[in-house]
Amino acid sequence: MLKFRFRIDEKAFRQVGYDLDPARIGAALSAAAQDAARDLKKALEENTPVRTGKMKSSWKVAGTKEMLRGAGGARFTIENTQPYASAVDDGAAPRMIYPRNKRALKIPGIGFRAYANWPGFPGRMIVQKAMQQINVVNRVLNRLYWGGRRLG
Repeated sequence: MLKFRFRIDEKAFRQVGYDLDPARIGAALSAAAQDAARDLKKALEENTPVRTGKMKSSWKVAGTKEMLRGAGGARFTIENTQPYASAVDDGAAPRMIYPRNKRALKIPGIGFRAYANWPGFPGRMIVQKAMQQINVVNRVLNRLYWGGRRLG
């Protein structure tokens, strides 16, 4: 299971020096968080490898209705409920596999062995690719500072 929490902090934007209208900042933060969550979920689904489609269809965004101004910012959570999602994203290290209940492993095409050397596999870096693809920080800043207007 993968779970990521994002928090857009109002205080941090004020410290950076953005001169936003205090009455508008709550709505702008909520809208920016909704935009970022929607775009990030779409990018995660595009970058997820597909064999059966279970992992791709299990990306969920939590907190979209609660993205109102509260506790000095807006928050949302993106999660994948499949138990193997973190292994696909992070990869797995090589290791020795030993039998659990019997004295030997039955390996198809090879026969019985007391142990097996499993080579592991590299991670797919789904979340990293999605974050780079949509650049969440720039989208939020654009929404807050320019009011969502597209430039250029």
